[in-house]
Amino acid sequence: MRPFRCVKCGQSHKTSDCHKRDRNTPALCALCNGPHPANYKGCEVYREILAKKNNKNKNTLNAKRQLADTENTKSKPNINPLKHDQQLSYAEAVKQAPQNNCSTQSLTNDHPGQTIQSLEDVLIKNNEKFDLILQQMSILMSLIAKLVDKLT
Repeated sequence: MRPFRCVKCGQSHKTSDCHKRDRNTPALCALCNGPHPANYKGCEVYREILAKKNNKNKNTLNAKRQLADTENTKSKPNINPLKHDQQLSYAEAVKQAPQNNCSTQSLTNDHPGQTIQSLEDVLIKNNEKFDLILQQMSILMSLIAKLVDKLT
């Protein structure tokens, strides 16, 4: 937001237009008027500016996180997802059936009703999960649509 200054001599012109060509003449810092170029990382003024900028960025980031956290707690839909201990995975359903060396063939022949019921339970619970995801996605889509409407 400020007019640019030369990195080499600290004057109000572009560095490419600077008349200071030799390296024997010391540079002049545009920030502190010290005997170094303005892009010297050891400049105290540069470090102070950088520290203020980093603090400002951290404060802004923390404020955004706090705002997002409060918004998330306020706008969470009242949906009761399935609890982890109620879910039965495919591996668990198959594991409940007796294991033989002949894998799937022996499972369906020895205990077909139990295996099929366990697999049906897994599929039903997975369908419930998908329904929950679809419901949450529709809520998100409606919120995005409202946001787009407000922006346009």
